[in-house]
Amino acid sequence: MADDKLIKLIELLAKRSDQGKVRWEKTLDDGVFQAAFSEGFSMRISERPSETEPEGTDVVVTLYNEEGEVIERFSDADFGGAKIFGKHPYQTMKEIYTTARRTAMGAAKAIDTIIGELHEPEDDQPDVRTPNDDEVPF
Repeated sequence: MADDKLIKLIELLAKRSDQGKVRWEKTLDDGVFQAAFSEGFSMRISERPSETEPEGTDVVVTLYNEEGEVIERFSDADFGGAKIFGKHPYQTMKEIYTTARRTAMGAAKAIDTIIGELHEPEDDQPDVRTPNDDEVPF
């Protein structure tokens, strides 16, 4: 079972990733994303086939020192019955992974660009619908 410091790390990583304060980047490996921190430390987040669920995946976080050596590796499966933000660790770590992927791949920019191209001024008007005589108000 993971210790309290790893739980705290995942909680803060989830919060700061959601706030856009973690600079996730692509790596040479597909589906692996990394973030650099001070003093040369970095972390990578990835998925792998689950060790316990035949059809599932585990989310893996690997921490590196300034020389690129692995100093810690853990997955959602290492947390046992612990809860992170009241959820199973897989849910929180999967959300971090998704945020890391979207950030590193530039998904927000792509979505904003596409919305801008699809948007028309009438989309800003409220959608006023008149009740259909066939509808029964419940």
